[in-house]
Amino acid sequence: MKKVYMLFVTFIIIGNFCVAQEWMSSLDVAKRLAFVQNKLILMVWEDVAKEYMPFVINHEGSSEIVNLFDSNYIDEIFWENFVPVIVNENMYSELYNQIAETNDNSYIDMFNSDGIKILDINGKILGTYPLNDSYFDLEIFVYKYALNTSFLKDKLRNYREGKSFYSSFRLASKYLDFSILINNLVREEVINLSEIYLEEAYAHLLKSDIKQKEGFMQKGELLKLKIHLILNKPQKTLRKLKKFKKVEVDVINQSLLAFLYYTSYKLLNSEKKAEIWKSKVSSLDLKFADLILKINSL
Repeated sequence: MKKVYMLFVTFIIIGNFCVAQEWMSSLDVAKRLAFVQNKLILMVWEDVAKEYMPFVINHEGSSEIVNLFDSNYIDEIFWENFVPVIVNENMYSELYNQIAETNDNSYIDMFNSDGIKILDINGKILGTYPLNDSYFDLEIFVYKYALNTSFLKDKLRNYREGKSFYSSFRLASKYLDFSILINNLVREEVINLSEIYLEEAYAHLLKSDIKQKEGFMQKGELLKLKIHLILNKPQKTLRKLKKFKKVEVDVINQSLLAFLYYTSYKLLNSEKKAEIWKSKVSSLDLKFADLILKINSL
């Protein structure tokens, strides 16, 4: 009954806000709405939203000067593609304490910035858009960040229901796969977000009593090498794989190891060497290897 009530409330919220076109004021509600709608969140601090922000935007072939936070046209575009939220400055300390110990200075800088923050449904920052220029390329902004996150939904749900090594690691891995499927303008930012979840998974693993802890640590190291392949750096992947020739690769990591070798050699057009590993790669990973080849041939 509680779930039915919450679902009803969520749809009421969706209807009301989509009509009103006003930015939301609750980050928690914005997260729930973004999850339902498979969207990212646009967040700004309240003090920033109160300022007059004149921007030149292109609209139907002509330029127009608008106030970013007082434009029905921009509100409509934002609501169509994102969940916009203005966060009260009183929330700063609480939100800062949630991230201060687990994130580096560059992430803290994004959190503190006056720009538009692009968040996933867990409130983790994907990227920021500075508000220190007079030109806002709305078309490119939407193309870059208007991502449909339905591909991530199951892993996002599992993470929301319980933060653990498994939920964090699987979401980190899923974000890496997602980075292969999206536009190249935002690919590296999604990869960085994947690494944030991976570091969180490491922290959970070190505190846990999970069996095969060393095997999972090794899996994390191998997963990071997948990043080099996505960014078309197969030589770097092969160089780093040399260290794994000197240690025993855990049975849970054999398929991932094969994928890394196979994809590296395919990127280098070393067909004979790639063929040696192909039979050890799962059919799903073969598809992702093909996608990596495709995005790096464009």
